[in-house]
Amino acid sequence: MRSTDTLSDETVNRLHELIRLNLDCARELQSVGDAVEDPPLTALLRDFARQRKAYAQELQMHVEDDQRQPPPSTACPLTLAVHRWWMDLKHKLTSGDQHAVLDEAQRGEDELKQVYEDAIRATSGSPISSVLHHQYLGIEEARRRIHDLRRAYRQAG
Repeated sequence: MRSTDTLSDETVNRLHELIRLNLDCARELQSVGDAVEDPPLTALLRDFARQRKAYAQELQMHVEDDQRQPPPSTACPLTLAVHRWWMDLKHKLTSGDQHAVLDEAQRGEDELKQVYEDAIRATSGSPISSVLHHQYLGIEEARRRIHDLRRAYRQAG
């Protein structure tokens, strides 16, 4: 499906917001991954950056043929929350504490999970809900990977 003919304006707007959110997350994850000096953590963050970029591209395919304009980019509460999370993550990164970086990554994934849960509920029955559900499962997997790495660091330290 590449057409959004059957999607409501609200759903299309939500997709545009998810695209922006995923692109922002990808950019920040890549930046933090490049700065981390711990190979497993670097690999994890870079994997998540690639995943978020792929999610944005997948969602973009579903709205690219649509003639409706994306809503103006505004500082919505979601965007502000993600920005605060990234600022906290960057601060933890500069401390060199991998546990703190993973704690912040977990918090960010929890917030992203909530955004996807809201989007899935709001788009239930629409043609895009299966795509969002698939991406949600990927976010759940990312949360599990962070949890496993946090546990490994605790056991090793």
